[in-house]
Amino acid sequence: MSTFYRVVFIFSVFCSLSACEERHVKPYARVPQLGVLYGPLTAYCEIELGDQGRVDIEGEYLPNVINCENGAAGFEALKAQAVAARSYLYYKLNEYGSIDDGQSDQVFTCGRSPGPQHYAAVEATSGEVLTYQDEVIAAFYVAGAIPSSPMCVGMVGDLDPYNTERYVTYNQGLSGDQVIQSTLGWVDPANLYNRGCKSQNGASCLAEAGIDYQNILRSYYGDDITLERSEGDCILLTMSEMNGGEESPSEEGPSEELSGGEESPSEESPSEESPSEESPSEESPSEESSSEESPSEESSSEESPSEEQAKLSSNLTEEGTMSCMGSKSHRRERGWEPMIYLVLCSIWILLRGCIVRSSRD
Repeated sequence: MSTFYRVVFIFSVFCSLSACEERHVKPYARVPQLGVLYGPLTAYCEIELGDQGRVDIEGEYLPNVINCENGAAGFEALKAQAVAARSYLYYKLNEYGSIDDGQSDQVFTCGRSPGPQHYAAVEATSGEVLTYQDEVIAAFYVAGAIPSSPMCVGMVGDLDPYNTERYVTYNQGLSGDQVIQSTLGWVDPANLYNRGCKSQNGASCLAEAGIDYQNILRSYYGDDITLERSEGDCILLTMSEMNGGEESPSEEGPSEELSGGEESPSEESPSEESPSEESPSEESPSEESSSEESPSEESSSEESPSEEQAKLSSNLTEEGTMSCMGSKSHRRERGWEPMIYLVLCSIWILLRGCIVRSSRD
């Protein structure tokens, strides 16, 4: 083989390998560390939010979201909402790099200012997100039905103002492939991001029955969901960290699999914000928003449930424009690129070689 054709062959291989490289690298918050595949999650501290400009996530974004989404709930339900909203936000930023303000994702502006309890719920769960097999999940949530059962489970005949109970999943005691996935996202065991959908009215009922926020989350997202604490300058220090690493008996570690808890509320509690339909959608938290979102009880200006649900459905079912389906399509879309790139590189080199040789002759 002549030197010229060897060069052509080597260069073509190089072009092919270059084309095979992932061009759209997922901007994961998780930072790899030496000796481990996944390191701790690095917290997102600010977000660019349309006309709002840059918004502080822990100090402004999340308090407003939980106020607009489920603001009248009990404190444990507010903490569960804070974790779900933060998880959905991280999922959206990891997968798409942005999030919308509205029922297509999560509601940030609703005409009401957050109160002390909303700020306190964010601080009490500072940096905490839900993960499954090291992936931050799209923690879907919707308003759901107002439970009449002491178990806080929506039943046939229960008032369901936004017709969102159909998206709710009850995963208490379930794990792995047993976990029921929500139709708000791509339903497939291979989809690690869809681990179910929380009912806001149901969460309020559970909180009134004395269930803590970890077990509220576990009720909807399964026994094997992990509560993991991200790290960053905007995340508050835990008591153990302030004490120099000595763990306080009452403090939970940065990452733990939610477990325990017999849940079961004994009394229903119509989350007074049930009228607000919220719901993470898009495999993304809001049913039409990371939360079907809808500030419970308040927010007379939000879209009608039927319009929101229609919008959410189209977002969630079409070619992965939102949600986990997007990740799947990313993996498939580059299958033909290396070959085309290789052919184009080879043609260009051959043509150039012919021109050079003819000029010599």
